[in-house]
Amino acid sequence: MFNTHITSKSFIKFVFPSILIMVFISFYTSIDSIFISRFVGSNALAAVNIALPLYSVAFACGIMFATGGGAIIAIKLGQNKLDEASKNFTSLLIIGILFGILATIICLLFEETLITALGASKNIKTHALAYSFYLILSFPFLIIKVVFESILRVDGKPNTALFMTLLGGILNIIFDYIFMVPMHMGIAGAGLGTFLGIVLSNLVGFYHFTSNKSLLKFKTAKPDFKFILSTITNGSSEMVNEFSIALTTFIFNMLTMKYMGDNGVAAITIILGLNFLIISVFIGFSTGVAPLISYNYGRGNEKNIRTIIRFSKNFILIGSVLLFIISMSITNQLVNIYTDKSNAVYPIAVAGLQSFSISFLFVGINIFGSAFFTAFENGKISALISFVKSFVFFIIAAWILPSLFKVEGIWLITPVSEFCSMFMVLLFMLKYQKVYKYNLIGKLARLR
Repeated sequence: MFNTHITSKSFIKFVFPSILIMVFISFYTSIDSIFISRFVGSNALAAVNIALPLYSVAFACGIMFATGGGAIIAIKLGQNKLDEASKNFTSLLIIGILFGILATIICLLFEETLITALGASKNIKTHALAYSFYLILSFPFLIIKVVFESILRVDGKPNTALFMTLLGGILNIIFDYIFMVPMHMGIAGAGLGTFLGIVLSNLVGFYHFTSNKSLLKFKTAKPDFKFILSTITNGSSEMVNEFSIALTTFIFNMLTMKYMGDNGVAAITIILGLNFLIISVFIGFSTGVAPLISYNYGRGNEKNIRTIIRFSKNFILIGSVLLFIISMSITNQLVNIYTDKSNAVYPIAVAGLQSFSISFLFVGINIFGSAFFTAFENGKISALISFVKSFVFFIIAAWILPSLFKVEGIWLITPVSEFCSMFMVLLFMLKYQKVYKYNLIGKLARLR
């Protein structure tokens, strides 16, 4: 559909698999927490959140390579520079693998120090070390997986990317059950299941890019430092977005430990897991739309770009309201996926999610705004949006709100920071609409 006029039907057909991909990624990311909560206990569940920042940093680097390099590759495909795009794709994989190996070595050497620094109490530390070991081993394979899933969409194969994601999730669920229930491996079994799910699902990507179905091929070339620098610069915003998960998780862990103890950390683990599941709709939508924007920008197709923006506005507006209503309506049922009502963690998580859900009204436009500027290869604005949201508004809210409102203030940190970020995103999108030839607010911004 890259070369055709974009209709609502073709738009949905292309973007929908990307949404499903992120929903399933978030779901099978949460699978570990669900199994651990049900078969090990709340202390082990809290350990997941302690180890999660390490995983988030590796995932952030994968997202940086995938989105930053993916936008450049999509633009080159739009310019019919197929050979150059293939060489860039190969370079992207090599860089990602080398970075993942280096990160694995460093984290294994300092694993206990890192887990302690991330706030593990004595009750949690042993669980966290057992779980994080397998997460750290997965880093190179995780980066490959993220790159493959992104470039498959750029290559015009969103359904293959969806299959790859589904396979990883299904394998993770199967291995979690086998290792944790019949084999009684505890939290280490969940970590091993995650590792194997990531590794084996990568076979789908390797098969596709060595087949005749792919436009992009594995092609060796001299290191293209300009491409590498552009990838890092252009993808830095998405890296900041994902890296902020590590930071926010760490801050939430510290605050909940201070005000509620280990049960508070277990509760925030549930809330953040559900948050990721819900906002994955917007993440998937934005990553699905980005290649369309980049390709049409590369071809100079302003009409398609304006159509994409119009459809995106409608999706984000409707989606934000619906997800907020759904979250508020079935809060108890969502928390009950992780733990039952008899657990002391349950009422804490329910109360927290109800306040946290306010953020779903604003988070969609913020996620889209960052991906939007990355797609236009404007990494500076995209990075600025991500940085201010995650490292300015969030930290200020985390500093002020808990001191004023105690536990309730912890749950309001994300809604307040997302609300403030929304205005910044809208201002940037209004500022650049003449540069990129799109209409943001209809007749008031109509361009000729």
